Amino acid sequence: MNNDKVLSIYELGIIKTSLRERLITVEEVKYYRVTEEDKERVNKDVDAFKLQLMEIKDKIEVMISSQLDETSQ
Repeated sequence: MNNDKVLSIYELGIIKTSLRERLITVEEVKYYRVTEEDKERVNKDVDAFKLQLMEIKDKIEVMISSQLDETSQ
């Protein structure tokens, strides 16, 4: 990656893909790898983390759209 403060569309796409994979992993943890006694606490933590990831993913999508618009002009 460059040292500048602007990410390329390619870099943003990689981040978006990583976030999608991370969300899938988070869901797997929530449903398959938690003991019954920890389930409520973990579900709350996982849901909060999932929301944070989704917010980042949304920001990345906006950045991609903006850069595509700038490139097409």
